[in-house]
Amino acid sequence: LFLFAISLYACRNPQPQLPANKNTETDSTQIEMTTVNKKLIYYEDSILAVYVSRLPQIFNKNNTGFWYRIVDSTNNKSPKANEECSINYSVYTLDNEEIYSQNAIVTIGKKQIITGIEEMLKIMRRGETAEFILPWYLAYGQRGDRQNIEPYQSLKIKLMIND
Repeated sequence: LFLFAISLYACRNPQPQLPANKNTETDSTQIEMTTVNKKLIYYEDSILAVYVSRLPQIFNKNNTGFWYRIVDSTNNKSPKANEECSINYSVYTLDNEEIYSQNAIVTIGKKQIITGIEEMLKIMRRGETAEFILPWYLAYGQRGDRQNIEPYQSLKIKLMIND
């Protein structure tokens, strides 16, 4: 009888345990920081909308949050995920002061370049030239690049995908 009782106890499903590093309490600091970041992003988007409306060229807004216009279009194919492409780009302040220019070979989807440029490459075709206005949260973010680009600095970028 004793062995039968032990076997019944041993065969029942154990209760799952939470890992020791998992906290089930709400982190009020995280919630507050998320709220602050959403407000900062909304504020930046509002400023850039006014900035773009004053430009002589017409820019379109992408769902990701940047503004763009295709300067020279082609009928070539767009680069696909995991495909290498050669690009030339120049980074400017919103006052059109050049910060730097660079040539690079990047693989689409490998995050080898800032998020905004990676997103831009997804809508461009090989051989195209485009201008983009990137909010800080798609550029160098809250830290800048610690050399030439300030924290929270939105940028204008001229980009070309080589054939």
